[in-house]
Amino acid sequence: MIEISWIASLNVVQVKRYKNSPNHIHSLSEINRIKRLKAIRSLVEIEVAKNYSSLAITSAVKKYATLELSLGEYACELRRKKVANIKYKVRESTEAHLIGNVDLRLDISESISFLTEQGYCVKSYRVPQQSTKDVGM
Repeated sequence: MIEISWIASLNVVQVKRYKNSPNHIHSLSEINRIKRLKAIRSLVEIEVAKNYSSLAITSAVKKYATLELSLGEYACELRRKKVANIKYKVRESTEAHLIGNVDLRLDISESISFLTEQGYCVKSYRVPQQSTKDVGM
């Protein structure tokens, strides 16, 4: 059970936990900051789905958050590196099925099976053998 109390004079929310749990005190400004940063992250995740560069996403989110949502104070904390990390995490889960096999022949065979199941007509395929030896030109 949790008891939540509001201390108006201090602009603080206090949460008391029972059974030997420590008490936590969070200022409303800190809670609001976290909420706004989560909103900025949500905007980034939406833009990541469009597969733009990290720089373009950073710029678009900063502009939208500042002009449309009045979150310029929080948007200015957004960095391209943070966007790249979010992009990597989001894209990694959506592209997991694109990771191929080590064996190229098996990978092609599975691809053909997939395309056939989807209704495509696959007539033939070939894996060219490429030499890495010096041919002495």
